[in-house]
Formats: sequence, structure tokens, C-alpha cells
Amino acid sequence: MKKTNFKTASDVYDYYLYLIKNYGVDFGDTKALFNVGFTILNPTDKVIQNKNRKWNAEYAEAEWQWYLSGDPSINKLGEIYGKVPQIWKRMADSLGNVRSNYGWQWQRNDQIQEVVEMLVKTQKLDKQQ
Repeated sequence: MKKTNFKTASDVYDYYLYLIKNYGVDFGDTKALFNVGFTILNPTDKVIQNKNRKWNAEYAEAEWQWYLSGDPSINKLGEIYGKVPQIWKRMADSLGNVRSNYGWQWQRNDQIQEVVEMLVKTQKLDKQQ
């Protein structure tokens, strides 16, 4: 049985790193797991502690802000962070866009707004019961 609840982001990282290394599916030049979902019980504890990960809080915040912008352009990340990391340059198309960027995906078809509306509706239903 797979674990789905984790106390911290670091706990999630360590757990899925193990699964990917041992059971990940070859996918291009990497390994992947598909249809994975989990809950972080303390989402404010977001620092990855694994020393091999070389966690960079400044970069993590910049990437998060890029996602929230919904802009697929790596230049937007460069504006926020001060430079464009090599990994995103490799992933970008000829126009400098990354369409697998979480933020761009969330913005498609107003997915974030739809989730917000679902949460508000659920909260109202819970209050009625």
C-alpha cells in the first residue's frame, strides 16, 4: 500500500525519491511515477532537508512565483530569479516557453478558479450539515 499522507515536504521528497529510483518508469531521459497524489499535513514546513538535493529557498520561491504568474516563458522566471536556470533552457521550446510549467497548466481552462469554486461549495455544504 502506498503512503499518501506526509507531515512535511521533505518527507514526501524522501519517500518518492526512493520509489522513483526503485520503481520509476523510464520516461525520456528521466524516470517518472504516474497518477500519484498525496497530502502534506504541514504545508508550511516546505524545506527539503535531503543534503543531496541542495535545496535553494530563494530559487524555490522564484519558481513558485513563476508558477503563480501562469506565464510559460522562461524569461518570466529569469525576471523573478535574476537568471534562467539551465534545466528550464533545455526544457523550453524555440520561443522560450515551457508548457509543462505547473502555473501555465493551472491557468488553462481556469483550473485554479474551478478548484476555488469547488472548495467554497464544499465548505458551504459542510456548514449546512
